[in-house]
Amino acid sequence: MSKTSMGSFVKTYYADIYIGMSCGYEGVIKFTEDEVLDIISKYIDNNERKFAVNIQNTTFVYPGGMESGLKIGLIQYPRFEVTETEIFNNAVALAIFLVEKLDQFRCSLVTSNGSYLIENGNMPETYEDRS
Repeated sequence: MSKTSMGSFVKTYYADIYIGMSCGYEGVIKFTEDEVLDIISKYIDNNERKFAVNIQNTTFVYPGGMESGLKIGLIQYPRFEVTETEIFNNAVALAIFLVEKLDQFRCSLVTSNGSYLIENGNMPETYEDRS
């Protein structure tokens, strides 16, 4: 009989990017989900910062409509522990990249510490500057 241990423990920190799949306000979907997965995969592979994400389909429902989208999550993974600052900065950089690449006006970044609206040309202050 094998024994299993609890392993490592780190303080929980997460950063989730919520982004729609429709471009602009016309509701035109320019990219398939597979194309977006490929875009994200290439971004991570070609990035100096090494991190992994999980990706889930989601639906945004709001007054007057709804839209398909993605939730892209970065977590504090005990096996490869990084700082909260690194997770936040990786999430901000990926969110800004996706807003531009997917022709979005904005996306939401939800972290353990708060929520941010990221719009073209407007990013939140860096994690280090928050207090």
